[in-house]
Amino acid sequence: TAYKTISDKKQYATTSTTSVVSTKPVAPTLSVKAGAKKATLSWSKKTGTGYEVVYSTSSKFSSARTLNVKDKEIVKKVVLNLQSGKTYYFKIRTYKMVGEEKIYSAYSKVVKTKIK
Repeated sequence: TAYKTISDKKQYATTSTTSVVSTKPVAPTLSVKAGAKKATLSWSKKTGTGYEVVYSTSSKFSSARTLNVKDKEIVKKVVLNLQSGKTYYFKIRTYKMVGEEKIYSAYSKVVKTKIK
Protein backbone atom coordinates (compact mmCIF):
# COMPACT_ATOMS: atom_id res chain seq x y z
CA THR A 1 0.00 0.00 0.00
CA ALA A 2 1.32 3.40 -0.96
CA TYR A 3 1.28 6.27 1.50
CA LYS A 4 2.36 9.88 1.83
CA THR A 5 3.29 11.81 4.93
CA ILE A 6 1.41 15.03 5.68
CA SER A 7 2.23 16.88 8.90
CA ASP A 8 4.13 13.86 10.25
CA LYS A 9 1.10 11.56 9.70
CA LYS A 10 0.92 8.79 7.13
CA GLN A 11 -2.07 8.79 4.78
CA TYR A 12 -2.51 5.45 3.04
CA ALA A 13 -3.89 4.86 -0.45
CA THR A 14 -6.33 2.07 -1.14
CA THR A 15 -4.81 -1.41 -1.16
CA SER A 16 -3.85 -2.83 -4.55
CA THR A 17 -5.02 -6.21 -5.75
CA THR A 18 -3.03 -9.29 -4.80
CA SER A 19 -1.03 -11.10 -7.48
CA VAL A 20 -0.01 -14.74 -7.35
CA VAL A 21 3.48 -15.42 -8.63
CA SER A 22 4.69 -18.96 -9.14
CA THR A 23 8.20 -20.18 -9.82
CA LYS A 24 8.93 -23.06 -12.16
CA PRO A 25 9.64 -26.40 -10.52
CA VAL A 26 13.10 -27.95 -10.86
CA ALA A 27 13.71 -30.68 -13.45
CA PRO A 28 14.41 -34.14 -12.03
CA THR A 29 17.42 -36.28 -12.93
CA LEU A 30 16.38 -39.36 -14.91
CA SER A 31 17.99 -42.81 -15.12
CA VAL A 32 16.82 -45.69 -17.30
CA LYS A 33 17.52 -49.44 -17.11
CA ALA A 34 16.68 -51.54 -20.17
CA GLY A 35 15.03 -54.92 -19.82
CA ALA A 36 13.33 -57.46 -22.07
CA LYS A 37 10.75 -55.39 -23.99
CA LYS A 38 10.62 -52.86 -21.14
CA ALA A 39 12.48 -49.99 -19.52
CA THR A 40 12.56 -49.13 -15.83
CA LEU A 41 12.75 -45.40 -15.22
CA SER A 42 13.68 -43.78 -11.93
CA TRP A 43 14.19 -40.14 -11.10
CA SER A 44 15.03 -37.77 -8.29
CA LYS A 45 12.07 -36.59 -6.25
CA LYS A 46 11.27 -32.90 -6.73
CA THR A 47 8.67 -30.57 -5.31
CA GLY A 48 5.61 -30.20 -7.48
CA THR A 49 2.37 -31.98 -8.22
CA GLY A 50 3.56 -34.71 -10.58
CA TYR A 51 5.79 -35.70 -13.48
CA GLU A 52 5.50 -36.01 -17.26
CA VAL A 53 7.65 -38.66 -18.98
CA VAL A 54 8.15 -38.48 -22.75
CA TYR A 55 9.74 -41.29 -24.79
CA SER A 56 10.33 -42.09 -28.44
CA THR A 57 12.47 -44.12 -30.82
CA SER A 58 13.52 -40.80 -32.37
CA SER A 59 16.11 -38.52 -30.75
CA LYS A 60 13.96 -35.60 -31.98
CA PHE A 61 10.96 -37.11 -30.15
CA SER A 62 8.78 -37.34 -33.24
CA SER A 63 5.85 -39.69 -32.61
CA ALA A 64 6.62 -39.49 -28.89
CA ARG A 65 4.45 -41.00 -26.20
CA THR A 66 3.71 -39.29 -22.92
CA LEU A 67 3.13 -40.82 -19.48
CA ASN A 68 1.65 -38.68 -16.74
CA VAL A 69 2.56 -39.53 -13.17
CA LYS A 70 0.05 -37.62 -11.08
CA ASP A 71 1.48 -38.59 -7.70
CA LYS A 72 4.58 -36.59 -6.71
CA GLU A 73 5.63 -39.41 -4.35
CA ILE A 74 6.14 -41.88 -7.23
CA VAL A 75 9.75 -41.81 -8.49
CA LYS A 76 9.85 -45.03 -10.52
CA LYS A 77 7.91 -46.25 -13.54
CA VAL A 78 8.14 -49.31 -15.81
CA VAL A 79 7.38 -48.75 -19.50
CA LEU A 80 6.16 -51.98 -21.09
CA ASN A 81 5.64 -53.26 -24.65
CA LEU A 82 8.78 -51.72 -26.11
CA GLN A 83 10.42 -53.20 -29.22
CA SER A 84 13.46 -55.41 -28.64
CA GLY A 85 16.66 -54.19 -30.29
CA LYS A 86 15.39 -50.61 -30.70
CA THR A 87 16.97 -47.58 -29.07
CA TYR A 88 14.56 -45.44 -27.05
CA TYR A 89 15.03 -41.88 -25.84
CA PHE A 90 13.51 -40.69 -22.56
CA LYS A 91 13.10 -37.34 -20.82
CA ILE A 92 11.07 -36.15 -17.86
CA ARG A 93 9.83 -32.90 -16.38
CA THR A 94 8.11 -31.89 -13.16
CA TYR A 95 4.88 -29.94 -13.08
CA LYS A 96 2.86 -28.20 -10.42
CA MET A 97 -0.71 -27.06 -10.52
CA VAL A 98 -1.43 -23.37 -9.96
CA GLY A 99 -5.19 -23.07 -10.05
CA GLU A 100 -6.21 -24.89 -13.24
CA GLU A 101 -2.85 -24.31 -14.96
CA LYS A 102 0.15 -26.65 -15.10
CA ILE A 103 3.52 -24.97 -14.62
CA TYR A 104 6.32 -27.15 -16.07
CA SER A 105 10.02 -27.40 -15.29
CA ALA A 106 12.54 -27.72 -18.06
CA TYR A 107 13.06 -31.27 -19.33
CA SER A 108 15.77 -33.44 -17.84
CA LYS A 109 18.73 -34.46 -19.94
CA VAL A 110 17.73 -37.02 -22.58
CA VAL A 111 18.63 -40.60 -21.66
CA LYS A 112 18.86 -43.23 -24.38
CA THR A 113 18.89 -46.99 -23.98
CA LYS A 114 18.71 -50.05 -26.23
CA ILE A 115 15.91 -52.43 -25.29
CA LYS A 116 16.86 -56.11 -24.83
